[in-house]
Amino acid sequence: SICMAEGINDDGIIITCDSDKQALKIAQEMFSKSSSGNKIIIRPGVAMKSLEDIVNKKEGPFDLIFIDADRKSNVEYYNFILDNKLLS
Repeated sequence: SICMAEGINDDGIIITCDSDKQALKIAQEMFSKSSSGNKIIIRPGVAMKSLEDIVNKKEGPFDLIFIDADRKSNVEYYNFILDNKLLS
């Protein structure tokens, strides 16, 4: 997330999601040390719930969506993203 945040415009954002509380704690510590950490928004929870929240809050569309989650559900994520027009 930090590498991506460093490569986007100053007004860009990265939304990162994770259900592992310990991983989120470590990530937040690293983000706070990075000069680009202010571009990163953490959303705790599982990927599909996060995608649903994004739709419900009318966020998006996005230039890029990278999902490194439950591989068994990749097709479900893909279809949800396309069905809800989350990619620009």
